[in-house]
Amino acid sequence: MLTGFRREQLDRIGFTHVMDRCEPLTPYGRDQKKGVVLYPAGDSAALNRELDAVGHLLDWCRTNSLRVEDIRLVLERFKEIRGTLGRLSEDGRVLDEVDLFELKNFAINMEDMRPLVSTCPLPASDIEIPDVSGVVLVLNPGLPVTRSFFVADSYSEELASIRGRKQKIERDILHGAAGAVSDGMDSLMRLRRELAADERTAEENVRRTITERLCNSLAALEAAVRFVGRFDFLLAKALLALALNATRPEIHENNAGYVMEAAVNPMVAAELETRGRVFIPISIELSAGANVITGANMGGKSVVLATVTLLAALAQCGFFVPADRFAMPPLDYVFYLSDDLQSVQQGLSTFGAEVAEIERLLGLMRHGRGLAALDEFARGTNPEEGEALMRALLEYVSRYNGFCLASTHYGSVVGEGMTHFQVVGLKRADFDELRSRLDVQKERSFDQLQEFMDYRLERVDWNSPPPRDAVRVAELLGLDRELLELARARLRG
Repeated sequence: MLTGFRREQLDRIGFTHVMDRCEPLTPYGRDQKKGVVLYPAGDSAALNRELDAVGHLLDWCRTNSLRVEDIRLVLERFKEIRGTLGRLSEDGRVLDEVDLFELKNFAINMEDMRPLVSTCPLPASDIEIPDVSGVVLVLNPGLPVTRSFFVADSYSEELASIRGRKQKIERDILHGAAGAVSDGMDSLMRLRRELAADERTAEENVRRTITERLCNSLAALEAAVRFVGRFDFLLAKALLALALNATRPEIHENNAGYVMEAAVNPMVAAELETRGRVFIPISIELSAGANVITGANMGGKSVVLATVTLLAALAQCGFFVPADRFAMPPLDYVFYLSDDLQSVQQGLSTFGAEVAEIERLLGLMRHGRGLAALDEFARGTNPEEGEALMRALLEYVSRYNGFCLASTHYGSVVGEGMTHFQVVGLKRADFDELRSRLDVQKERSFDQLQEFMDYRLERVDWNSPPPRDAVRVAELLGLDRELLELARARLRG
């Protein structure tokens, strides 16, 4: 699990969905995927090398689809051998035939990979396949090379002699079984048991000799496991980028802002597609300090925050991102605050859980630059105090060099110098046309309303009043007219 996030948070922003679509084929690649972490902000060079590698492989995949499929077929054949390598490293341990079979097939797969990846445009460190051909020679004496393994006669003259004598006695037993004298048959059976014991001893001696010879290839085999995991995960990243039509993040120290152009949240897009709707790409540019989104509760503010957080996390983990353009400086942390269901289940109130998380955020901010996305902080307390806390928090984070993006329904929390966004929502909607449509298809009123909702963001003055669509939306959705008139009277004062 990504450090700093709980499982439900990763689910909510769509990180889990994206990771599920990243599909390494080997146990080693899958382990690399499980171990995904944010690259340290101080090691942006390593992060950019990773992104370059994914980009080179992505370009290669676009023009070498058949070879990619051949590589994937080989990758699917790799099985887990790290337990076998652990046994190989133990002093005096003799590998059994299953262990030797696994090592042989692993080594053959590595030799099959060599010509397939030789043309990949990656740094030598990423495509230099460790030489394990010696393993094949040890485990496959003579030709042809096969994937099966057994302790062959060719390994030992003594073993071959024992097996020859044992086979002769077995034939004598078979041919003489019908009329053999009891004492003679007992003698043959006893001799066969002795030879079978000798055979087992000779086979163990052969396996001991093979194990000792394979110890010389242990380092190469361990390096090969690392290579397979690395290449498998890189290829999975590249194919994910291809599937998502993703772009390379621009991550540089001199990036002053967070820029996201025409970004898509794949999880939300997939959910909308099942309902016959299309995701509207999101564009936003954050400045250092406090950035605030105000707008209708149906206006998609939570989707914006989830998408901003998702792309920052993906980029800092070395993934391409689903956007036309994405740029940010290296981040020390990525933080996301929404409903804390886990803490509520543990006995904290929603507000209490939020306070605990905000305290953690302040600690992160004091020691590094990062991104914090806050979805309706302090919604779970009384409005007057909630608004004061929200305003104070925004003023506090403005002192630091990180990026904070907060959504809120409070009307007076955006201060001078803060960046203010609003969801367009229904500002430009023709309410008469919308009302007529909803009257015709009342059973689809909610879906119809969402089709008229403009989820794009626009930057507005810091002191722009928040949109007031709630009463009209409630009217369109059929709320009682008398109740609506009472609400309008309250708004008029």
